[in-house]
Amino acid sequence: MPCNSMNSPILCTLLCLFLAGCGQSDDQREFENRAFSEPQGVTQTSASGKVNPDYEDPDDWNISPMYEALVTVEPAFPNPVDANSIITLQINLQVPDAVNQMNFWSFRFPTPPYTPVAQPLDPSIIQTFNTISISASSITGGVGSASGLYRLVVLDGREHVITYGDVRVK
Repeated sequence: MPCNSMNSPILCTLLCLFLAGCGQSDDQREFENRAFSEPQGVTQTSASGKVNPDYEDPDDWNISPMYEALVTVEPAFPNPVDANSIITLQINLQVPDAVNQMNFWSFRFPTPPYTPVAQPLDPSIIQTFNTISISASSITGGVGSASGLYRLVVLDGREHVITYGDVRVK
């Protein structure tokens, strides 16, 4: 229905907001489909978090459309990670209370059993700057010798993807 002087301006505004919301949902769905696709490549980082510019995967650690202006993330480090080591992820909230909860999952192909890799962070402990330490063995599902490429996915409490990236466990 076209907006004209015969229609209510409020109705037209609501229609425009609804249509804009549909586009955002489509973008979010596309992002989430990419998040649950096969891991490919890694952004290599040092133990201090410095990114190796020769090995930077442009698909890793992007922020979903839903959280684009609300959250930033630094690439996980170190990456690759030894199977008996810890990997660190830094998530910054640009707006307090931007995220209602954070859940961390990992998987690898060809048969991805989705594995929780850290305790969920609930609202009472989420800060504007969050440093999350995750054991590489939890990324591999507790199998210490399961070296390979894994996808680490961060979701909110409603199971919307916030960010994702690939981790090589060696």
